[in-house]
Amino acid sequence: MKRVELYKLKHFLMGISIGVALELALWKILPAQLKLVTVITLLGVMIINYGFEVYSKVKNKGEYEVLDAVAGTVGGAIGMAVILMLQYN
Repeated sequence: MKRVELYKLKHFLMGISIGVALELALWKILPAQLKLVTVITLLGVMIINYGFEVYSKVKNKGEYEVLDAVAGTVGGAIGMAVILMLQYN
């Protein structure tokens, strides 16, 4: 059971880093379009996380599990929220 929780934590932490990186990169590209950047970043985080899981299933390189993608997406949303809070300060 602990191994499963650790694996989900890895997806969660990777999601945070993806959310932060995408938010910062898109914010530099479109500084006046904060809402658009937020929507594009969230879609990007979701596509990357679910895409990785689909890739794992197609290539048989790991376990396909939707909850891994959900953990990564939640982490990405938290990473985005941190950057958004820093932008408003």
